[in-house]
Amino acid sequence: MFFERLCAWYDNQDGRLPSNIIYYRDGVGNTMYDDVLVREVSKIEAAYERVKAAKSLEMTKKGIAIASKPKITVVIVTKRHHTRFYPDSNDDKENCQPGTVVDSGVTHPCYFDFYLQSHAPVKGTAKPTYYVVLRNNIAFDAAQMQDLTNALCYTYARCCLPVGYAPPAYYADRLCEQARLYIKRFDVRQRVGPEPQRPDKVDGESAISRNSNIRQWKINLRNWKTSVADEWKRLDTGPSNGEVVSNGPWHAKLNDTMFWM
Repeated sequence: MFFERLCAWYDNQDGRLPSNIIYYRDGVGNTMYDDVLVREVSKIEAAYERVKAAKSLEMTKKGIAIASKPKITVVIVTKRHHTRFYPDSNDDKENCQPGTVVDSGVTHPCYFDFYLQSHAPVKGTAKPTYYVVLRNNIAFDAAQMQDLTNALCYTYARCCLPVGYAPPAYYADRLCEQARLYIKRFDVRQRVGPEPQRPDKVDGESAISRNSNIRQWKINLRNWKTSVADEWKRLDTGPSNGEVVSNGPWHAKLNDTMFWM
């Protein structure tokens, strides 16, 4: 996926590759931070190397310098938490002003993290978003990272007001919703069979038997997910320069657009 996005960037930036990459990643619990760095960031770097190798001759002819590798800053976006902030006011119905940042007192003593309430809620208590900077190769300081994230919240395409969390993560949520609709529409899941269900606990079942059944269910679920992904890829339009083109079942003119917004 990232290889495709880098190729699109290259085509739209007159044959250049990005030297800085900011990766906003949501849907990650604090026990999965290492997985993001080890599995996902490494694949971003690998995709960059693939594009660089494929385009190096073309870039050299254009006289464009090729960075050895990009500077990557990784920011985890967490929405599911129970932290709330209130202004120091006698009016108990007020919320904090949009742009409120809390980066001390209730944050982690060692992490580069902060809470940002970037929006003004229509109704009820505002819910700030919790950001954790896992990797900071671009060397943002706290104020720069907070200002950039807050400014991005004013760029969401569907709204003229600031939204509650960084639009890169917001767009990813919308895209996943649309992808699920496409998968349902093309009946992919029924082609590969129903999703394996977690086995119910049976009275008198031994712990060894129970653990064995759970392990087998996890294997079946992993294989089922792989089959769903393979079936989706089968809907691709075909190879291009030796690479799989995941255009999906829509008109080719909609490729590289945000029509799903």
